[in-house]
Amino acid sequence: MYLQAPHCDWARRVRKSMPQAQQLAVAVICVAQAGCMALRLSSRGAPEEEMREFEIQFAAVDLPAVHDEHYDEPPVLTPLWTAVPASGWLHGFDYRLVDEEGVPVSRDVLHHLKVMDPNRRELFNPIMLHLAGAGGETMPVSLPREVGYPLEEGDTLLVTAMLHNTTGRNLEGVQLLVVLHYSPRGSWKPPLPVVPFFTHVTPPMSEPSYDLPPGLSEKSIELRPAVSGRVLALGGHLHRYGVSLRLEDTTEGRVLWEREARRCPDGRVLEIPQQHFVWSRGPKLRSDHTYRLTAVHDNPTGDTIPGGGMGTLGGAIVMEESWPEVDRLAAEYIWYLNREATPSRAPGHQHR
Repeated sequence: MYLQAPHCDWARRVRKSMPQAQQLAVAVICVAQAGCMALRLSSRGAPEEEMREFEIQFAAVDLPAVHDEHYDEPPVLTPLWTAVPASGWLHGFDYRLVDEEGVPVSRDVLHHLKVMDPNRRELFNPIMLHLAGAGGETMPVSLPREVGYPLEEGDTLLVTAMLHNTTGRNLEGVQLLVVLHYSPRGSWKPPLPVVPFFTHVTPPMSEPSYDLPPGLSEKSIELRPAVSGRVLALGGHLHRYGVSLRLEDTTEGRVLWEREARRCPDGRVLEIPQQHFVWSRGPKLRSDHTYRLTAVHDNPTGDTIPGGGMGTLGGAIVMEESWPEVDRLAAEYIWYLNREATPSRAPGHQHR
């Protein structure tokens, strides 16, 4: 899957022209909406009758037309808490937007969507685990039946979303429907359990976007994973004028992964090319090693852009040890929970 930036259709044309052999490859992507991450692994799936759907419905809202996607009070939907209906394996998700007549609404109306598991922590930070994320450019996400994220019946999920109506006309009764695709436990051979992860170049308990100075600049963060494991796929996201993302093992003094952004002529980022490790061994992340994530931007405007920088790494890992318990009393966990679960908040909307 290729990342399509708003108002740039280049990536969609490339994706549609991909041969079937490429579409069967494994890929990962970080969606360009406030650091949301969506894991995409496309391959042959389970038999159709093995797959089930779990639909999550947001309440309908009216969306007046706006002509500036950086408006101060974007429509933040009331966060939803829901329970997993059955034990099994999560293999993908999609979303739909419809108006009060049930007519489909442009997917661009979605600013961002997040599906989070508050019962598990992230790999690099003690905040709730991000299972999936999407923006208007995100296509349906589908994992092969051979891999999946384990779910237990009754597990709690937190789903948050923000809409922005830049269609030029008022929209009434818009409803967001989120569909999770899963296979129930015992329906087939158990898949390989994988866990998605993401992290920003900004520290915990801070906003993911930061002021972008003029010219070439770098922003880095030191990281240490909670567990060791083998990386299955890596991808990323940068804001406009992003140049590259780099992940280094500072303990061993070597670069593990580096990708340059593909951009529109005006500096908007089309994609950070992802890398998957299906037929080769992916890099190993060790809990006793320190890593550095660096985002590089080149701002040609001559002025500092408030909230103009962002760098996010996302991927999937095959664990080599048990995932640690979540600490709900950790300051970072509490801060992030309040940030995501408060309807009045509009995290990360300052600059797409």
